[in-house]
Amino acid sequence: MTQARYAIYFAPPPASELWRFGSRVLGYDAVAGFDVPFLLPEPMEAGHWAELTAEPRRYGFHATLKAPFRLARGYRQEQLVSALDQLAESLSAVGIASLSVQVMGRFIVLRPDEDEADVSRLAGHVVDALEPLRAPLTREDLARRKREPLSARQAAYLERYGYPHVHEDFRFHMTLAGPMDPDRVGPVACALRSCFARHVPHAGIRLDALTLFRQDRPSARFRIVHRSPLAGGMRCHGER
Repeated sequence: MTQARYAIYFAPPPASELWRFGSRVLGYDAVAGFDVPFLLPEPMEAGHWAELTAEPRRYGFHATLKAPFRLARGYRQEQLVSALDQLAESLSAVGIASLSVQVMGRFIVLRPDEDEADVSRLAGHVVDALEPLRAPLTREDLARRKREPLSARQAAYLERYGYPHVHEDFRFHMTLAGPMDPDRVGPVACALRSCFARHVPHAGIRLDALTLFRQDRPSARFRIVHRSPLAGGMRCHGER
């Protein structure tokens, strides 16, 4: 029997302009769990756009806080939800003044325009606090991850956390398209910048909840199954 995978993501509120934008760019709403009509950046065509967004569409519109994982032996979803709620009660919301469409390797993403240290600290708390519930990577998953270029620190994080891009190597981002050939990145980014400016005039966000996504089987898309509001106990704003 295939074991479900879970991920702790930031996802904008379902009624927000940002959520509608991201979900329609990907053509998938992870709250409802079904396809939605594409918001096509001009001059893209639907068929081509479906290919450019195929990979991020599997995960739904999000920013990763704790990357997809399987539950450790003996844990159930109910225990993960309880742990997530308890963690959220200890954390404060974090604001990002503005996001913009940026290039990140072969992907087009939304990234903060200014320092993201507060968000990185929040993500670090999530990664560490929920680590006891994570099953070790399978041999196949570990080998697949090791195929990507990693620094010595990232390789150590992969062994420790099952994911290389944590703590100092964490970069907040919300993927919109990719991977794609390098010669396509510039034009696609330009098209998405215009589209983003039209549909999300207020580009600031507030990370005020931890959102639990679930993938039932490898071929399935991730869906939102729980949302834990941040209650504000622990400051993650670099307080002194």
